Amino acid sequence: MTNSDWDRGEIKRLARSSGKPYEVRCAQVFRAAGWMPYMGTHFAHAGNTPRELDLLVLKAKSLPSPDPITCQLRVLVSCRGFPSGQSPLTYSMLTSVPVLTPHLLASFRALSTGGACEVSGLLACLEEMSAFTLLRYTSLASARPLLSFDMIKRTNGKDAPKYERCKDGDRLLFSAIDSAINAAFYWSQGGKQEGGSRARVISLNIPVCVLSLPFWDVCIDEGTVSEPEIRHYGHQTLAYPATPDPRLVTTFIWSEEALGSLVAALDNLLIWFHSEVQKPMFAGLLSPAA
Repeated sequence: MTNSDWDRGEIKRLARSSGKPYEVRCAQVFRAAGWMPYMGTHFAHAGNTPRELDLLVLKAKSLPSPDPITCQLRVLVSCRGFPSGQSPLTYSMLTSVPVLTPHLLASFRALSTGGACEVSGLLACLEEMSAFTLLRYTSLASARPLLSFDMIKRTNGKDAPKYERCKDGDRLLFSAIDSAINAAFYWSQGGKQEGGSRARVISLNIPVCVLSLPFWDVCIDEGTVSEPEIRHYGHQTLAYPATPDPRLVTTFIWSEEALGSLVAALDNLLIWFHSEVQKPMFAGLLSPAA
């Protein structure tokens, strides 16, 4: 039995629907702006079970110092495509109930006194400040935060299209966002680095979910459903289990066609980050005596 006589057109159609070409297109947007996207990276999840991340994207600037210090943004990207006739739907709110304060995960790795071993940790002092800075650069500082997700579909009815919620609800969207967040936690813990050792590095870890479509959004302030509107980007902050306290982490949700605007905002964030960690309050953070 052989597969050499299979229909090439059908094989091409199936490959196109796999989502892999879509991931490459997203990687190219970052690469064109001078970022380094990597495909095929993994992270440990739920008891060290390996899971693949769609894109790990890096950009760094060196800090002025006699010794090499790296200031890095690490973007953990999960890509989500949608079948024909289906669309993401989000629920947002601005005033009715207090929402969680946005945070990014900030981490560092340095050398212990005498350079005998590496030390690493989280930088809580940067997490809220960096999140609000990126919200400002993305024009999301005053936008309604996203609370939850749904999936809707349109089918051809006898007289007019029919619309209904998909049976799986938010599963497709939640699994993509969850992958990006868990990858951000993985890479921010234990001073992990990609592609070898860089002894002195400080990183912001930013989970991003890129959608192949813009999404419908409805505001549900006061429990009332507003007029739906199309949005190309938004943000959601969640509290994830951690010891000793839950960790807050903000995920950025973006449509593929608007991805260039996010990359530009991340470039501005790197400039801000590079300048911020040179302030006196961070002096000695990455010194050999840290």
